Amino acid sequence: MLDWEGGAREVMLIDFHGGPANYQRLSQSGRMTTKLTDDGTSVALLRAMKFGGRAWPTLNQATWMDLFAMLEGADPEALLVEHGAIRTGTYSELLPGVTRYKDTIAVEVDGDDSAALLVAFAMTRVLPIMHDFGAPGGLEPLV
Repeated sequence: MLDWEGGAREVMLIDFHGGPANYQRLSQSGRMTTKLTDDGTSVALLRAMKFGGRAWPTLNQATWMDLFAMLEGADPEALLVEHGAIRTGTYSELLPGVTRYKDTIAVEVDGDDSAALLVAFAMTRVLPIMHDFGAPGGLEPLV
């Protein structure tokens, strides 16, 4: 987790020492950034790594049901709140006035909370790769 001057935060894989090759993608892609609100909280988009028309996964729109399926029936919103999230919703609900990604699911955390962002990163980056999200024979998006 990187904390930038001005309050923005970033969650990303910094180094990859070994393991299945699919996860190495996280060392080049999958960075989760936050936007600081006027209240001092941070909002992060919950876009998931998904296999699509390319040989590697990229960040794509996901639904709460997609995350529910990857968590094998656990409630993703409850899990985020349990780990410190203030609230969940769409990006435009949590950050009024945005025009891009406004219907994408998102999470709001206290400015200095790390646990909920790390859980969000694992749910939207690591789990989708683990389940071959969107790949033939893998977990398909529920949309």
